[in-house]
Amino acid sequence: MSITDYLETPVARIIINVALIAMLLAIGFFIVRKFRDRIDEDIPDVDEHLVNFEEMHSRGDISAPELRSISTVIEDSRPEEETEPEEPGE
Repeated sequence: MSITDYLETPVARIIINVALIAMLLAIGFFIVRKFRDRIDEDIPDVDEHLVNFEEMHSRGDISAPELRSISTVIEDSRPEEETEPEEPGE
């Protein structure tokens, strides 16, 4: 039995197809991971949002009460680890 005869058997075809699918999945995984890393870098943090709204206020796009309202909502949505709790006695 030569190698070409062996590669034409059902078992060899299954093994080759499974290996090809695994390689395509691995390549797809790395491509998706690369794009997701780029997307995560583009998301502004809380401070950048505040700066953007302050710029809008300085240009006159939003009023002072609107800026205060937006700032309150953004500050309330800030993750707990970023805010420093006030210690008693200070």
